[in-house]
This record gives sequence, structure tokens and C-alpha cells, in this order.
Amino acid sequence: MTIPEGDGKYTVSLSQKDNRFYDKNNDIKYSQCRLVIARKIDDDKLEYVKTVTGIWKRDTYAELGELEEGEYLIYVSVDWDDNTPEEDRFYNITSYGPESAEF
Repeated sequence: MTIPEGDGKYTVSLSQKDNRFYDKNNDIKYSQCRLVIARKIDDDKLEYVKTVTGIWKRDTYAELGELEEGEYLIYVSVDWDDNTPEEDRFYNITSYGPESAEF
């Protein structure tokens, strides 16, 4: 993710497919996920920013506070629930802040 010129407060979120998409009698639960965010200092160096874990919720938020202009890496780990169909094992990453971040 690239933060454009100028500092600002940013939030990154991960969203899973909503349970309401499925039949009411399904056994599908939201999966546990983890976001690790780091700022790229140069090709060989990262600066840790934050880790958040979402425990069986559709949306997981990382409030990152003031971020400087630059490139940030987001590592995502999802422990998919066994009942989640293979074709539905996807997520969306979004950001909110004073400027549009590029992914």
C-alpha cells in the first residue's frame, strides 16, 4: 500500500464474505484473521507498524494513526473455518484516510 504525499491518520480493514449471503441454516462461521503492517524503509529494511487479530468477525480493523508518506506492506493470514467453501475463501482489503492509498 502506498501512502501519498502528506501525513495523515489511516485505517486498514479486512472484510470476509457476509454470512447473510448463505442459507440461514448454514454452519459457516467467520474465520480468524491477522493483519501485520510494516513500513518499507528500503529494499532490505522494514519498520514494524502494527498487528491486529480478528476473532471470528466479518470485519477486522487496524487503526494505524499518523502514517508518513511511503510504501507499506500488509501481511494477511486467515485461518479459514472448515465449513467455508473453497470458492468463498477470499477477502477484501480497504483503507480509509485523508488521501487515497494505492494498493
